[in-house]
Amino acid sequence: MSSDKTEISLTELQKLKRAQSKLEALEAGGVDNWEWYAESLKDWFKENECDELVEDMIATINDVLVEADVDQPAGTGCGYSITFDEHQMSKFLLEFAKAYHQIMTE
Repeated sequence: MSSDKTEISLTELQKLKRAQSKLEALEAGGVDNWEWYAESLKDWFKENECDELVEDMIATINDVLVEADVDQPAGTGCGYSITFDEHQMSKFLLEFAKAYHQIMTE
């Protein structure tokens, strides 16, 4: 089960607040209109887009595995057999690979 909460140190929280404040001040000053603004953030956007893609793919894989059949064919404590829709999983992994390639080659 996942939670929407995480723990960070007070120092890290303060650093994040300062960074957010600095970004807001720069954007209020018009930095987002500078000539090289978009170019300087290109790698950042790409990294974040990949992170979101991976998070979505993990959620999709979890959805497939939740519907999987789990069995202990050799008896209790001797290992597990997990049967899931291999076609569906292959389809999702191929979609992930294509999307990741598209992001990385933009």
